[in-house]
Amino acid sequence: MGTTVTGLDIGHRTARACVLERSGKRIRLRGCAQVERFAHSGEPKPLPAVLAELDAKLPFGSRVVCASGDIGAMVRFVSTLPLPPDRLARLLRLELSQHVDASGDLAADTVVIPIGGDEIVHCCVLAQPAQVYSALVDLREAGVSAPQIHFAPAAAFNATLPLPPVRDEELALLIDIGPTTTGITLFGDERMLACRQIPIGSEQFSEPPSDDAAKPERPSPSSPTGPATPEAPPAAVDAEMDRTTTDRVSAVKPPHETEAAAGDVLGDDELLVLHDDALGGSAADPASVPRAGAVALDASRMRAAENLYGQLASSIAWFKAQLKLKTIDLKAVHLAGAGSALIGLDTYLSRRFGVPATLFDPFAGLDEASVAGARPERSCEYVSAAGLALSDPLFGLKHAVRLDLRPEAVVRRDLWRSTLIWPFAAAACIAIAAVFACATFFQQHSADRESLENYSRYKSEYEGYKTKLAALEREKDELSLDLRGIASRIYAGRDLLYTIRALKERTEKSKELWVTLLETVSVGQDADTLGEEERKGNEVAAKREAADIAIDRGAVDISGKVKFDSNPSEEKKNQLVSDWRKWIKEWTPDGTTAIFDEVHEHKSKSTVVAQEFRFSERFHFKPTDLSQVTADRVITEVKAAPSDGQKK
Repeated sequence: MGTTVTGLDIGHRTARACVLERSGKRIRLRGCAQVERFAHSGEPKPLPAVLAELDAKLPFGSRVVCASGDIGAMVRFVSTLPLPPDRLARLLRLELSQHVDASGDLAADTVVIPIGGDEIVHCCVLAQPAQVYSALVDLREAGVSAPQIHFAPAAAFNATLPLPPVRDEELALLIDIGPTTTGITLFGDERMLACRQIPIGSEQFSEPPSDDAAKPERPSPSSPTGPATPEAPPAAVDAEMDRTTTDRVSAVKPPHETEAAAGDVLGDDELLVLHDDALGGSAADPASVPRAGAVALDASRMRAAENLYGQLASSIAWFKAQLKLKTIDLKAVHLAGAGSALIGLDTYLSRRFGVPATLFDPFAGLDEASVAGARPERSCEYVSAAGLALSDPLFGLKHAVRLDLRPEAVVRRDLWRSTLIWPFAAAACIAIAAVFACATFFQQHSADRESLENYSRYKSEYEGYKTKLAALEREKDELSLDLRGIASRIYAGRDLLYTIRALKERTEKSKELWVTLLETVSVGQDADTLGEEERKGNEVAAKREAADIAIDRGAVDISGKVKFDSNPSEEKKNQLVSDWRKWIKEWTPDGTTAIFDEVHEHKSKSTVVAQEFRFSERFHFKPTDLSQVTADRVITEVKAAPSDGQKK
């Protein structure tokens, strides 16, 4: 669903509303409604109650454009030279400052008239601020907030924009006849030239229209509710007519004078082109004049019609003088409002103006499907309401007339609330954001500074701990060396005693084998030093890579000779040495603990001479696992080792 705009036309006798909707590029009619401002007893209803009743029939929505008949408005035309917008605005404000009220407030707005020439003509509409304030209070009480106050005759022109009734340079007159006033709008193809409101309406006709023209469901809006005598024109209109004489149209007499004056004005072809040839035939030819029926105005209504026509002709002459036009050649007259229901009025005006006078349909250019279901019975009565709704920028009508007669104080207050306050609010938000940003940056800076201080402290502590750890590592290494040295020295004596004991025990079984040399290698120290044999180039077993918890206990070199009484075979010699080597390697002091390591077994070259040969063997002690060494165990093992005398 699109956005809706409500046009609210508050007349003297009836309040009408027209709701239009923008759906894509189409303008749809949502609905129309009207409420009488007088009760059946003739008592006037409060305007807020009337608007509330109208809102109940047809919800207004948030966008409302209003025109009120209770607001008297005056129209002025001001000519200026082309100026920059700011200077032009100041010039117009200075020109209209003579119409401010006692408080210095001004309720006025201007629109540029699109006519050629060296000067720019501005149509200025002025209203009484007190009346506008009163209307705004009534609207606010009815729940309508921040409406736009328009001028009904100017807004009626907007109803012609969806489907313009004239083209190119043709001109037409739109006459919106209300109960007490009549709006006059002179327009062309998508351009409004002039507008005005005159103090004469359908109530000026002494007798009501016939039953054929009246609606069966409600009384005719043109029925007079008071005396038939014409009402006096408002002060604003009198002032406007007085100003007319000062604007070089003194030859045009005021509309409240005699019919002869109106006839004299009409007889001047320079002021108004009104001839019978405009209809393609003579005035006496009935076929050449459009009629709403064969009924003509009776004598009682003829005088009121003549008064209406006289003021229309005077208004056209005033438009011509103000716009500085040579002639105004009308091509059509369109009737609207409640007074258009008068029988014979269209025929009369068509005959007097010499052009067709027809009822105007404000919904002709809208979406047909929506209009078919929501068109009111007499659509010509909603011309002002439809034009008010179409003046909203939502519909994108380029040449629409948009006036706002709210007082300057109200406009400034609304402009401040809707537009001007936001830069200040944005500046305040920026200032608050800057304060919060500064506080955040300060807090972040404090946190960063604290972090740097903590980092410096942690770094110094880290360096201290690192230095301390390095010292502890060095101390650990030193203690480890001390431990290894202590453990090596503890096991060195035991290993040597075990070796001697093993050799002694084997001597009883291998009497041919004599040990001539017993030498320890790297026993009692934790170092991977090269043995004497390695330095001499002898073949040795691969070095054992000691772990952190293992101590290399070194090795023992055993040299000797084997001497036989007889000359044994080679096999027997080898068997003797092999058995001796195997027994020594597998010997254990307690049957469970191995002394020598198989990985470090070493055998040197033997020299064989006759019945004897020499040999040299290296037995590596099994490394000590520090995880399995305790002081009690070492002491116990040392104490438990038998002496040489006991073993023997």
